[in-house]
Amino acid sequence: MTTQGRITRDELFSRIESGEIDTIITAVTDMQGRLQGKRIDARFFMEDLKNRREQTRVDVYMNALKTFANKQVYDLDDNDVLDFLIYKDINDSGRTSVHHKNCPNVGACTFDKCSDKTLCAKRHQAASMRVGIIAKLRRGFEDVGRKGIYNPKTLQGDPTRGAVVSEYMGFIRMEQGLSGVLPKQAVTMTKGKMDKFMTAMGLDIQGRRGLLVSE
Repeated sequence: MTTQGRITRDELFSRIESGEIDTIITAVTDMQGRLQGKRIDARFFMEDLKNRREQTRVDVYMNALKTFANKQVYDLDDNDVLDFLIYKDINDSGRTSVHHKNCPNVGACTFDKCSDKTLCAKRHQAASMRVGIIAKLRRGFEDVGRKGIYNPKTLQGDPTRGAVVSEYMGFIRMEQGLSGVLPKQAVTMTKGKMDKFMTAMGLDIQGRRGLLVSE
């Protein structure tokens, strides 16, 4: 029997394991009230969700740092954090176009005409690195008692607060400022468009709950 409305995560997992549900649809409503999304294998969705719930983003970054440096958390120093940040910044996972200050294509979003694809590349935006990677690592160190000002001689304190890390963050802020490229922002939605969107979403929700009757 098909049940309309919300179900709990445990109910969803139970139905997936029994074979009652074999496909998950993730979708949102567009401006015309149509659903836009994709289908996902239900068992894959369930296992991926379980794994993601077992590891927080703090765990993911801390484990990545320990693996990268091949050290345990109490042996990590500020240079390990610095090397990890540099690696993350140049491994093509960033979205901000950064050109060398002497590149004639400063301000462009592509690198087709750049002679040096190392100096001109996609990088992590400085602010997102600070509130993303560094903030997660800082929380991870705090969770194991490594807090406060970092002392490189005794390895006491939080390595993300080390001088070399602060200097690097200052450098990439300056570098990105000279590149003349700002991170892309979402297009502003006007009040009229927002009203239409909310109306379409409301009609879709009512239809799914059986509150609307087709004429």
